[in-house]
Amino acid sequence: MPVEEHLYQFVESLAAGPFAGYLGATPDGWLTKFETFNPSADWNKAPFVDVIAETYPACRAIMNGTDDEVTRAFASLLRVAIMHRLTDCYGPIPYSKIIDNTEESLEVAYDSQEEVYDKMFEELDAVIDVFKANASLDASAFEKYDLVYYGDITKWYKYANSLKLRMAMRLSYVKPELARRKAEEAVAAGVITT
Repeated sequence: MPVEEHLYQFVESLAAGPFAGYLGATPDGWLTKFETFNPSADWNKAPFVDVIAETYPACRAIMNGTDDEVTRAFASLLRVAIMHRLTDCYGPIPYSKIIDNTEESLEVAYDSQEEVYDKMFEELDAVIDVFKANASLDASAFEKYDLVYYGDITKWYKYANSLKLRMAMRLSYVKPELARRKAEEAVAAGVITT
């Protein structure tokens, strides 16, 4: 989730909202925007380039900077949450090779969207296993870094399963058997219901 105001505006209000039909502008004569499927080159790159550039250095620093499995699980979960939206917008994206890149470059080979989803499900299943195994961890361990659930891993566990369900639903017409299996796993493990 971009916290810088203009990046948030590009990603949420000017790109995702209009494309999804959640937002619409009043007639303004402004023709070069996502809403008219004619964004300028600067607008077109923002949801991709800026999100990659903001996400990966922080994620890579966490993944390479600690052996703590819960901290690494949080980083992996947030990477999946952010990048699944990116692949849904753009299709192929850099994903499997970007974290382990020893040169710390953001310029790596792209994965197909199918490869991205497969890798994301693999990572999400690992996150869910870590959160399940650490469900009794005192919330104070992550409370000051977590402004969503204040370190409550049981809530993050449900979020991870809910994200898995969301991703499964995205595949329901493309890979119905995989979608059904992943959706059933997520629901059985427990998703957000309230």
